[in-house]
Amino acid sequence: MTIVSYKIGFAGTDGRTLLSALVTSMATSEKHQDNFHGVVIRGIPAMPPFATSMQWSVEFIPTAVNSKEAYATAIIGTIKNGLILLQSS
Repeated sequence: MTIVSYKIGFAGTDGRTLLSALVTSMATSEKHQDNFHGVVIRGIPAMPPFATSMQWSVEFIPTAVNSKEAYATAIIGTIKNGLILLQSS
């Protein structure tokens, strides 16, 4: 059996974004052995050091500014460099 690691991105600047990424990173399954990691796209400046201090396995993708265009640029760049995979079922 091959174990696959998935990175799932959540975009936004409030606590729900970080919480969603954290819950994704902590999730386990009784049926599947795959690994899941939450990624926050943008967040706020305090999130990465806080997550590090709490030893949470959450990654952060910065954006230039808080705009739709900046989010799109960050998301597309992240997909192109393979950090987050775009999959359809």
